[in-house]
Parts: sequence; C-alpha cells; structure tokens
Amino acid sequence: MLLMAGVGPFLAGEPTLDLEEMTVTADDGTSPLEHWLPASIAHTMPRDSLLQVVSQGGAGAQTDLSILGSSFSGAGLSLGGISLRHPQTEHFHSELALPPSILGPPRVLTGMEQALGAEGHLAGTVGLDLRPIRNRTRMDLGIGGYDLQWQNLLVERSLARFHDEGMVGAGAFLGRESAERLDYEDNDLDRIYGGIRIQQSTARSRTDAAAGSQNKEFGVRGYYGVNPELPGREEIDDSIVLVSHKRRFSGEAFARATALWRETEDHYALRLDDSTMFVNDHKSGILAATADGSTEFIGNLRAQWRVSAEHEKLDSSSLGDQERKRFSWQLIPGSTFGSLRVNAGLRGESFEGDSPALLPQAGIEANLAGGAVLYAAYTETVRQPSFTELNYESPGSLGNAGLDRQEARSMEAGFHLPVSARSGGRIVGFLRRSRNTVDWVKELPDSTRWVATDLGTVDTRGAYAEAWCRPVKELELRLSHAWIDKSCDARPYAARYVLDYPEHLTTLQAQWRVHDLCSVATEQTLRRQTKNPLRKGGHTGLDGSARIQLHPFGPDRPLLTAAVYNMWNDQFQFLPGQESVDRRVSVSLSVTW
Repeated sequence: MLLMAGVGPFLAGEPTLDLEEMTVTADDGTSPLEHWLPASIAHTMPRDSLLQVVSQGGAGAQTDLSILGSSFSGAGLSLGGISLRHPQTEHFHSELALPPSILGPPRVLTGMEQALGAEGHLAGTVGLDLRPIRNRTRMDLGIGGYDLQWQNLLVERSLARFHDEGMVGAGAFLGRESAERLDYEDNDLDRIYGGIRIQQSTARSRTDAAAGSQNKEFGVRGYYGVNPELPGREEIDDSIVLVSHKRRFSGEAFARATALWRETEDHYALRLDDSTMFVNDHKSGILAATADGSTEFIGNLRAQWRVSAEHEKLDSSSLGDQERKRFSWQLIPGSTFGSLRVNAGLRGESFEGDSPALLPQAGIEANLAGGAVLYAAYTETVRQPSFTELNYESPGSLGNAGLDRQEARSMEAGFHLPVSARSGGRIVGFLRRSRNTVDWVKELPDSTRWVATDLGTVDTRGAYAEAWCRPVKELELRLSHAWIDKSCDARPYAARYVLDYPEHLTTLQAQWRVHDLCSVATEQTLRRQTKNPLRKGGHTGLDGSARIQLHPFGPDRPLLTAAVYNMWNDQFQFLPGQESVDRRVSVSLSVTW
C-alpha cells in the first residue's frame, strides 16, 4: 500500500479494519519507496497534502518540512520520542544521518498525537522509530539523468536468541549518492553516510543503540534567497548517537528512556567576486535526554508523563559562541468513559535566561458505530529562535537579536469514516494562532537582503480532506486536498516562508499491482500558491512522479525499478526566486537476501 502520512485520532491512531491483504513489491517488510531512491530521510518522506517537502536542489541537497501550513521552523523530526532540534538553523530539521531502511514508517503527529508521542515542534512532527533487527542483507544500485547515482548497503544479523523471546542483533549500513546540475549548472551533490546499530529485545522490553554519520557537499547558488549570480558551496558533517530503552507493562502502560548526542559542522562559502569569498563555519552540538511513559491506575484512570533536558552549544565564525539549556516536563491525565476517551494536562518549559512557559494540552475522542472516530484537541507549543535568526549577517540575509520566543495555540478537530474494507475517508479542520512569529522578509521592492522579522500574530486556518478506495484488490487510489489561509497584521513586500504557502494543494496517488511480478505507481500534485512578487513563472504548480517495479525472476528475486520525477518538467518555484529541478529519469536494482 502507499506510504501515507496524516493527522489521526490522538489515542487510537487510524481506525483499525480487517482489510483484505494487498501485497506490495517490497519483499522485506519495507516501503517500496526505500528501494528506488537514495537512502535519506528526505527522499522517502511520505507525500501528502498535510505534509510538504520543500527542497532547494531536490531532496538530496537541502530540504525543509512543512506541516499544516507551517514554515520550515515549525516542523521537524523526532526519533524514539525525542525531538531533533538544531541550534544553528532549522534548515536541518529534516536531516538525519541514519537511513530509512532501519526506521519504521514515518508518522505525521499534530495536536494531541504530538503531545503524547513526542516533545514535538511548533506545528507538527514527523515521528520515527527504529525498526526491529532481522536477518537480512540488502543492496541498492541506481543511476539516472544528470549523472544521478546511488549505492546503499544494509547488513543485519541476529547474534543470539533466548528462551523468553529474547534476541540480540546488530547491523551496519553504508551508502553514497551524487548528482550534477541539481538546478543551476554548477549546483551538484556528493553525499556519503555510514553507521552501526545494536538491539536487544525480550517479550516486554527493547534496548536500541544506533550511531550514524554523513558528509554532504553541494552547490548553493541561489539557495537561502541569495542572489543566484553568486556561486557557492556548502559542506555538512552530521553525526548522531542514540540510545533508548523501552519497557511495556500491562494494557497501554510503558516506560522509556532515551539519550541523544548530535554534532553538526557546517561550512558555507559564497564567492562574491573574483577575489572575495564570504565564508561561514559553524559547529553545533546537542546533548539531550528524555524519560517518558504511560501509567495506569485503578479503573480507567491513566497518566502520560515526560521529563526532558537539552543542552545546545554553538561555535561559529559568524554567529559567535553560544550556549543555552532547556528543561521540560509534562503530565497529562486521562480516562475512558464508555466510547469517549479524554486527556487533559500541562506541559512546562523552562529556558536558560528566559521566563518559563506553561502549556495546556487537552483532547477528546469518540469512537462511533462502524469504526468511525470523531476527535478534537487544543494544544500549545513554544520555540526559541535559532541563532541564525538572532545573529546572522550575510550578503543575502540579516538576523535580528531582538526576537522573542514564538508561541502557538492550536485547535484541531477531525472525523474519520471507514466506509467499508475497501474505502474510507477523513476530514480535518485546524486553527493555529502564533505570536512573535518569525519570517524572513523583504520590506521594500529594493531591499537587497532577507531580514528575520517578527510578524507579530499570524492566524493559520485550514481544512484537509482525504478519500481512499480499493475498487479491486490490486488497485488502490487516494485523493487528498488541503486548503490553507493566513492573516497577519504585517504587510511586507515579500516573505520567504511563513507567508509563502499553498492556498490549495491536491494530491492524487495510485498504485496498481498489475501482476505478482509487476506494479505501477504514480503521484500527482496540483498546487495554487499564495501570491509572491519574487516568484517567477506563476503561482500554479503541477508535480508528478511515476514508477514501474518488476521482479523479473520471481517475488523473492531482485527488484528492478524505472522511475521519473517531475514528469511534466514543471518549472514552478517552490521557493520564490529559486529555480526548480528539471525532469529526471532513473533505473535502480535492489537485491535482498
């Protein structure tokens, strides 16, 4: 089935139905997406009208996430329940030096789902977890237009098994990707990654340890709003170590502890003229720890709890040497009353050098007849500006040291209706009011730099609708549409992120299993972006991709994939003034044993 993301009920997740089995061409329990693209999180992020993947140079170079109309600073990743933040810039919120082959399916978390499942970001989070280790070796090889090529290798082995369903396993991964002419002629990409993982599990507990590192170098002509007449390069070294232990008790009760270390080195060089270079070097580090769980009491009473601490450090040639600490706690009691489930509690955030914040979290869910679910939630979130927003100064951007922390109040309500085992739908409405909202703007037509600006209060309202059906066992269709509207007192000449958004976004996905040895899939997206005077070529974009997957020697044999991206060669600018990526065709081979 297609890998989908979306807002779901805050306790029960998607309604569970006894669906007919639909076999996909991935033969090792992974998503088909993982077999036909280079192994990076951005490449395999689920596509949906709720979640946008906005790239400069395509998903391999620099990619941002947007959830429910947020800017890139309002959405990010969590791993094992711990949110992946970045003190230098939220442009790295979608980066992860671990391949999707060792991770479970991404889940879009908003509202109470985010409050209960992760510390989260301002508007929403893509939740990730390490998947169980299994005996497998997988190799992917791919080539495509503009010298696109990639190689991935994954090896996992069970080292020992115990009588109580226990297991100890280990794995290693390695890969690379490269491409030329991502958009401008001299913007190319080279990336290499690798790492290891260890896992120990029993019937009721699991301990994971994973470490990964990647080096990525790419051309940045025109990126981050800089004049495209200036060539540049960026090199990023990103390393992460994660250790997590989770134990399950009776019912929904569990306890988990997770620790994370991450370090990023970012070298950015921009050629101003034949003899002058603008160079930035940043080294940022995060040390974070989280303990969370759910405790059940007598009767229907329960409580979800979390405590966490973070230490951020930055050594930078342009942003200065910075440090800040953050501590948070959360307690959300809940109970069940017949078909109703209710949660209501508080999250507390404490910041070094700033006043604490108390953030209410509340939600209700009603399970109706026929598997239908009706839910509503109210949540509050907060974020500190990145050090780039506060202190940066470059030929294309200027920070603002007077920025306050951003706070958001969000209301969300939805209805899920499983019509039958072959069809269903849902509708979601949301309203988010954000205070001290930061965006990069140009105040006047002759402004030469994007300036980090406090827009004041921004109201984001919208609705999302989705319908899916399986007219025959071998064919699945899914149609979704998101409508977003924003209002703001500030009226800059042009905005790059917060006030540049799709007013309408429609996505059609289809997958047809033609035969046990062949499947065809396509995804088509039509958008109508809000007006921006710096966007060239109009405000309507049509993005399409398609792939054919073949098992020429049987279901358990090598997988051959032919794919096309931006199949209509549409030149819509996802970021104002930023050139789009041309149509590309690729062929890949995946072998698993």
